[in-house]
Amino acid sequence: YENGFHRIHKHNTNRDIASVLYMKTSQNTFNKPGTFYAVVNKTIEEISPKPGDLLIFPVDILHGTYPQGPGVRQTLNIDFKVISNEQ
Repeated sequence: YENGFHRIHKHNTNRDIASVLYMKTSQNTFNKPGTFYAVVNKTIEEISPKPGDLLIFPVDILHGTYPQGPGVRQTLNIDFKVISNEQ
């Protein structure tokens, strides 16, 4: 909800890939409302998500979100394990 955010973190799981599907995003009233950020090669990368955006990244990438504006931000987050069938 309004002012909600995620502190910088990474996923400590036995998975390989993280994903975030944005189903709803909040209103654009704050500076960088709800913007997703990630630390990639010692640089902060930012993405301003829109409904329907799908972000896919390694689980060990540090990431978070800036506080969001009014309204509900609704996401679906799923982490995946990559399994190889090679013999």
